[in-house]
Amino acid sequence: MEVQRRGFPTIISDNDEVFIQMLIGVVGSVDELSHVDIMKTPYHLGVRVAPSTPIYFNNLLQEILKLNNMFSIRIEMGKSMKTNSTITFNIKINDYGKV
Repeated sequence: MEVQRRGFPTIISDNDEVFIQMLIGVVGSVDELSHVDIMKTPYHLGVRVAPSTPIYFNNLLQEILKLNNMFSIRIEMGKSMKTNSTITFNIKINDYGKV
């Protein structure tokens, strides 16, 4: 499995690292040849998971949703996931955009 991290400082918080490692573990347990791209901005944590074949798409999506529900994390899913066979989602941080 190939994992790319962008926008992270050299020292990150333990909570971020634990979540990232659990996400990588969940994705790796379903499809060990997938590609995971994790990008951190000041406003959100963006994740893109590209399975090796479209066969793994539904199982990956189900396991990623289970993981986020287990931690009570609310995510914003991408719109064209089925056509691209790529799972994309964002996790808001720092209450950005809250009125």
